[in-house]
Amino acid sequence: MIRGETAGDYRQLNPRDRAAFQRWMFVNTVVGAVAVMAFTVTSMGYSGRSGSRTVQNAQTLPSAMTSNAQSRLNGINPPRR
Repeated sequence: MIRGETAGDYRQLNPRDRAAFQRWMFVNTVVGAVAVMAFTVTSMGYSGRSGSRTVQNAQTLPSAMTSNAQSRLNGINPPRR
């Protein structure tokens, strides 16, 4: 593709096609902005909590494991009570 070829193609569009292209670009810009905002809000919501929960889970995991959980991890299913 030659540099400036796309701009030249845009200049050669008739007014109806140019308006349709501008609407398409506007809709894509709005959808992209909404997606970026959603990802930003989601990441900000989880940024403060995930680190502290990970540390808490790492500290309580060994003491919270029962013999049933350990045997499941080893592939042994204990008899049901």
